[in-house]
Amino acid sequence: MNKTELLRLYPTPFYLFDEAAFKDNLARLLAEFRAFWPEYTPAYSFKTNYTPYICALAREGGALAEVVSDMEYSLARKLGFPDREIIYNGPFKGPLSRELLLGGGMLNADSADEVRRLCALAASRPEQSFRLGLRINLDIGAGFVSRFGMEVDSREMRDALCAIEACPNLTVSGLHCHIKAPRDPESWYRRSEVMIAAADRYIDGVPEYFSLGSGMVSGRYDQTAEEWASFKPSWHDFAEALFAPFAARYGGSGPRPRIFTEPGRALITRFVSLFARVDSIKAVQDRVLATTDGSSQNMGEMCTMARVPVKRYPCGAEETYYDRLDIMGYTCLEQDVMCPAYIGPMAVGDIVEFPNVGGYSLVYKPQFMIPQCAMYALLPDGGVRTLMRAETFDDIFSRFTRN
Repeated sequence: MNKTELLRLYPTPFYLFDEAAFKDNLARLLAEFRAFWPEYTPAYSFKTNYTPYICALAREGGALAEVVSDMEYSLARKLGFPDREIIYNGPFKGPLSRELLLGGGMLNADSADEVRRLCALAASRPEQSFRLGLRINLDIGAGFVSRFGMEVDSREMRDALCAIEACPNLTVSGLHCHIKAPRDPESWYRRSEVMIAAADRYIDGVPEYFSLGSGMVSGRYDQTAEEWASFKPSWHDFAEALFAPFAARYGGSGPRPRIFTEPGRALITRFVSLFARVDSIKAVQDRVLATTDGSSQNMGEMCTMARVPVKRYPCGAEETYYDRLDIMGYTCLEQDVMCPAYIGPMAVGDIVEFPNVGGYSLVYKPQFMIPQCAMYALLPDGGVRTLMRAETFDDIFSRFTRN
């Protein structure tokens, strides 16, 4: 089934996931990265898009689960990820994080307070050995101060290490980092260098693992769908930069650390689209606006970062060519702009596709005015599968009480 046929069968708005393209992207990532470092494994970021079907596909494709909450941890376990295939990160971990640590999963502590609580857990189980990772607050000249992790040589880090040293059955086995920007290959080279230097300082011998976070989305967000398909720089470019420092430090005949990255947007963003129908077009002073049955809230942060590509499917009757048309959402918010300054023909009743909205979209959608829309998967054999039904009135209001 192609997209045009699908539009005749399913009411808008809805998300559409391209399963074949997602699986191909993950397979290419694994092939390129393991060509440089066979001990590499990606850990799919659940927070970016926790659709269970997609998370399960990531596991089938060779990825671990990267979670930052008990909700996500519970989902990973329900989908069949054992503790040893889960990395638990984040600044605020729920009580189930202890279950993961007891089960041999990887947990990366964000603060000295968190380390002290884990030391208390280890002390209550003196017969068991525990392995712990530390999150490094990484500064590679990105121009901002991150809230996450502990600075090298800081009092926070010294307090954490003192607590660990006093706990005989708890050891530091790995280091973790995650930074927002920059996202180019050169920044990944610097990230690796800083992490190796921290490991040399805090871990005796070769670390068990390095967990390097994410941030490999490339290209401009105002590119067309065709331009996005080129996706440069490539996985090869990132792998070459990331693993060069590790090859220099650990490339001999001795033990080699496992290396993880935790991609979210880099794996899912380009493979989910939002489809919405144009409900009305009107002019207000020098501005022309098309209102749809979708919203920027369905698109997440992507449409606030830069212009998202738009594809039109003619379904209306009387189209008009516009040299500037603001495509708006259904909400009563002035800032609900899905695409500013669209250029091209448009008619009431047309359907517009917004690609590249797989990351931080449906997980960000609030229950504001209209419930969440459905999500479908376009399967490799051409079929369609419902991944999430549309939310209903009862889904939202059955949780409230009147007394």
